[in-house]
Amino acid sequence: MPYIILSSCILTALLIVRISLGSLNSIPKLDAGYAGTVGNQQVNADAYDWANYENQTLYVIAGGIGRSGKGKIAAQEAINTIVRMFEITGATKNPAFFFRQALHSANQAILKRITDSTAGASVLCAVVKEGFLYYASVGNCRISVYRHGELIPLSEGHTIDVLAKNAFRKGQISRMEALAALKEKRLYSFVGHDGFQDVEIYDVPVSLKRGDSIVMMTDGVYEFFSAGQMEKILQTRKNSAQKACQVMEELENNNHPEQGNASLIISQVNRI
Repeated sequence: MPYIILSSCILTALLIVRISLGSLNSIPKLDAGYAGTVGNQQVNADAYDWANYENQTLYVIAGGIGRSGKGKIAAQEAINTIVRMFEITGATKNPAFFFRQALHSANQAILKRITDSTAGASVLCAVVKEGFLYYASVGNCRISVYRHGELIPLSEGHTIDVLAKNAFRKGQISRMEALAALKEKRLYSFVGHDGFQDVEIYDVPVSLKRGDSIVMMTDGVYEFFSAGQMEKILQTRKNSAQKACQVMEELENNNHPEQGNASLIISQVNRI
């Protein structure tokens, strides 16, 4: 759907300008771009935003869960809550603490807005601070770093198949039980429900290098676009905005009957 892609690319230009503000160097530290598509759905329930605080940059992306537009409301409520908190304090000296507080606040904000608990959101937050990448997620959005031609996954997600893999590694379930669960992609944790607890947080922050790209995506991207396809686009000399839009264009051209909402943020590190 070219209109959706065009709109996303226009928003990308705003993203690049905002991240560049305040820099005395004409080359921004982070060349970031966003693109998204509604896919074969009636409503685009994905949302995204960004924010700066002193020398820190926050990216947030969310995939809404719920019918009749409620998923979109939940995703946007989560994004707004996290961005507002970041703009006041940044990620503080303890990004992991900030992420937990922000995601729990987002959970409560959704429950207050949608009182019947019929909607929620997968949310992925990333902060770039002093040359390091910190991230946290709940649900099934994913983050990777592209370096030296390879897309390196960082997060796993909160789906039943991932839960089964981890349980098998710990010896908690049998191999047969794990294999039976591998096709189950249903979420077991997301913001917007009373039972929300699990947050996937970085073990060690990623030391970024010049030329790295941070790639954040909702499930509508990685379920229909392989790592190899992504790597071919990321290795080109296009800017991040153009790369993100090319991914969406190829998703649209694939015209997969099950293609859902898809959103993607790419941020290339130009300077450390």
